[in-house]
Amino acid sequence: MKFIASTVALALASQALASDSATCATKHPSIANAIGKFCQNQSIMVPSTYAKDGEIGLTKHAEIWIKGNCSPAQWVPQQYCFSQFYNMCANYGAFGTVETRKYGESKSPSALC
Repeated sequence: MKFIASTVALALASQALASDSATCATKHPSIANAIGKFCQNQSIMVPSTYAKDGEIGLTKHAEIWIKGNCSPAQWVPQQYCFSQFYNMCANYGAFGTVETRKYGESKSPSALC
């Protein structure tokens, strides 16, 4: 029974990611481009220079990055990188505003761990 529930949850998560990805690409193509480039890295660690520097999209007006002060550094799984950034892009704010979300166990402003 757990396998079936996990399969259903995975299918729903995949549908949400596809929907958020498509919405983001339509609403903000430059941000979608930055997310695609940034999240391709399968070994994002927070904190790290890569996470802090982030990625610039098709225009200099679209940037994404991850700020955090985990000790020791924490790995960000690629699926969460994509799903969380696409969700922010698709569902929050208007273009030109800075969107900030808190993820991870502590959910503090400067920590994702």
